[in-house]
Amino acid sequence: VVPLHCDAVQPGDAAPLDLAIVLDVTVGMDSARDKLTAELGSLTETLTTLGFDPRLIGVPFTDKAQLHAYFGHEGGPPLADTLSAWQIGGGGDAADNALDACWFALEVLPWRPGALSAVLLVTDAPMHDLWDGSNIATHSLIQVLNQAIGAAVVHVIGGNDTIHPFESSVWPDPRLLSCATGGSDQSIDDFLTSPLDQSPLVAALASTVACTVPAPGLGVHDVE
Repeated sequence: VVPLHCDAVQPGDAAPLDLAIVLDVTVGMDSARDKLTAELGSLTETLTTLGFDPRLIGVPFTDKAQLHAYFGHEGGPPLADTLSAWQIGGGGDAADNALDACWFALEVLPWRPGALSAVLLVTDAPMHDLWDGSNIATHSLIQVLNQAIGAAVVHVIGGNDTIHPFESSVWPDPRLLSCATGGSDQSIDDFLTSPLDQSPLVAALASTVACTVPAPGLGVHDVE
């Protein structure tokens, strides 16, 4: 039996938290852009108040996943300014390439050693998958889940209750990522019309505990 020690994060702790914001910037998201920018731009202050030392990293995507900027570091641009600079475009069908963007966030971004790690996926569409026949996504749902589980919790703002877990039988609902990793989910409309400090996202992050084990090769993980 390996002993496990967990501590709740408290205000003033300055617990390091890296949050990758994986944001759909297709035309379909244009109507929510300004409000999302304002709400997401307040996350740094909110997380700091909760006892975190947050660094927020941005990954915009359409049918491509590319690192636009990472921010939250000393001397970097304000989060709201960076979000506003992202260009709306792309798309063309009902699904977007969130899976490749999430894989990019999990595999490529410069996560701080020892920091609690989380991904916030914001999208209004189902996800292209490696096996959907479109030749757009280069990773499957299973591959991304294998990357995420044990490494980061995925939270989702988006989804649509009128679609099935696999829209058109081939496109995974983004909420499958949050469900499998223990993350929160909330519709875009609810997120934009509710106080940020009362959102499922902030509630989930606030209930995060840091767990350590005294075994070689094992580090700090999120447990919610």
